[in-house]
Amino acid sequence: MNYVINFLLSFVVVYLVYFIFVISRKKIINKIKTSLEARLLITKYKVDVDKINSKELASKIALCNSLIVSLVYLVTLFINNFILSMLVGFVIFLILIFVVYKLLGKNLKKKEGN
Repeated sequence: MNYVINFLLSFVVVYLVYFIFVISRKKIINKIKTSLEARLLITKYKVDVDKINSKELASKIALCNSLIVSLVYLVTLFINNFILSMLVGFVIFLILIFVVYKLLGKNLKKKEGN
């Protein structure tokens, strides 16, 4: 039960930070289509981000990033050795980036077709 609370708490904190510093600011929300995450979606998954609302794209990216960070944090809680937890966390981080953004790319590609 403690792990679920840690996961949910970290998810909410990361999402709120992203919401406050990116989604709620008009100056930054206009640059979301040129961000690293958007470029990954454009180059690797051929998503046309110009057809997607900037706020919707930023919200989906925030959810994905929150999920990735929270899952990595949750997995590293199980490992007691600091160096091992950093190594495992880094590997899981990379794997989750590719998996979660692939799912996001497919989702956006499907919406793009409609």
